[in-house]
Amino acid sequence: MPTSGAFLQSRGWEAFQQLLGKEVRRIDGTLIIKQEIGLGMHYWYCPRGPLPDGPDGVRSGIRNNDAIFLRFDSVIECHKQIPDSRPDPIRIAPHDVQPRTTIILDLTKSEEQLLQAMHPKTRYNIKVASRRGVTIEIGGAELLETFFSLLRSTTERNIFRAHPKSYYQKMLATRDTDVNIFFALARVDNKPAAMALMIDFNGARTYLHGASDYQLRDAMAPFALHWHLIKDAKKRGLTAYDFWGIAPTDNPSEPLAGVTRFKKGWGGDIVRYPQTTDIVLHPIKYAFYRLVHRLITRR
Repeated sequence: MPTSGAFLQSRGWEAFQQLLGKEVRRIDGTLIIKQEIGLGMHYWYCPRGPLPDGPDGVRSGIRNNDAIFLRFDSVIECHKQIPDSRPDPIRIAPHDVQPRTTIILDLTKSEEQLLQAMHPKTRYNIKVASRRGVTIEIGGAELLETFFSLLRSTTERNIFRAHPKSYYQKMLATRDTDVNIFFALARVDNKPAAMALMIDFNGARTYLHGASDYQLRDAMAPFALHWHLIKDAKKRGLTAYDFWGIAPTDNPSEPLAGVTRFKKGWGGDIVRYPQTTDIVLHPIKYAFYRLVHRLITRR
């Protein structure tokens, strides 16, 4: 099964980071992205990429840039929590950058097998959406305004932050590289009801961002939307459908509890990755960065 988040090492994602104004480089083919953190300090971030020659290879590759650390998300799956105690110079980062837990559907299975593996309520809601006449439209930048309008109402409803519109504009500008980035729109009575921003890369289709209209929730448009995208991915020969991020536990107080219930309803395999990790290059500066970070997050 493809690695979750493999697109983060693609040429398309590299081009997207450059459009965002980031400095990028590759060490033995692995993409790293420069991140400014103020006070003249910076670090490099390696998203889901193999570390070339391990930590020593990374240090020799970027030390002359005066970075204080390299942050990375592992491509190696894990099955237990990693304690926050590692030998120098490796530390657990103060927060995760990419989702550590996700659900991936195996698209080599037949549609009948996929349906059978779903929660009964998910299968039922797909039928409800069909009866309501939900239609699906695939597009690119021409759907950005519709997506952003739905996204604003979704963020206000669920109290979380979204990227600015320019972020999505630049992401869509890379769709003709080695990645295919696109919108999927579900309509009810010709009204936008739900949308998904998707990315296809290396045999996997990933659900990056979603938004919906709460007033049209009874039509179950998100269920029609994802079932269409799953079937379409199978037709295109893709082998995995990554729902890209769920809560790490089933605790109902988790911020992503509702989203997690929706995603788990589709069946699939739960995949876990280690915490985001920092390779410390300048210990004193890194200690100062962590102190400032703690002070800011406590406000």
